[in-house]
Amino acid sequence: MMFRLLYLSRHPQVFRAVTGLTPAEFDAYLRTARPAVAAAQHRRRDRRDRQRDVGAGRPYGLADADDRILCTVVWLRLYPSLAVLGYCFGISESAARRTVAHTLPGLEQAGLDTMRLPTAGRPRNGKSLPRILRETPAAAVVIDSFEQAVQRPRRRQRRYYSGKKKRHTQKVQVAVDEESGTTCHSTEAVPGPTADLKLLQRSRLLSRLARGVGAFADAA
Repeated sequence: MMFRLLYLSRHPQVFRAVTGLTPAEFDAYLRTARPAVAAAQHRRRDRRDRQRDVGAGRPYGLADADDRILCTVVWLRLYPSLAVLGYCFGISESAARRTVAHTLPGLEQAGLDTMRLPTAGRPRNGKSLPRILRETPAAAVVIDSFEQAVQRPRRRQRRYYSGKKKRHTQKVQVAVDEESGTTCHSTEAVPGPTADLKLLQRSRLLSRLARGVGAFADAA
């Protein structure tokens, strides 16, 4: 069954697993998201350098605006490849890419993208690591690395093949403030087989921690 708000909301456990929200919470989320996305869409279409009239252009694969918001939230929450995202919603990969690209700016500007996975160079709360450490000098950070499956690369396939996961993966190191749970640092994605300790050393995160700030990590 294709993902649609009408059908997915009938399965609350699945709905929460793919969005991080209950159907009732998502209804409240939509009340704020709809005008934010619509305003961002209008700004994009009404710009001076646009050659097409407002409302013209290729139609969306997802006709309903709420389904486009749902599609973008699923992408933020799970970060699947656009091909997988399109398959789940019964649209093409290019349509999934266009849906996310046109919907995400409105959610970002309204601060509605908090379910986003940590990305390189973009702290989840918008603060840099030095700023967080200045504001909370007695803080401690929890450091861990996460592997995510990726499509098989065209080059250097063996470099990305993880024997542990039995697939091609990428790895990202994330540091989280122990008290608030805020993500304050993340690295660029590297090949999945990269050792956690090696990634930590490359990031030089420990040397950037202020005096009195502790760091917690697993044995790896």
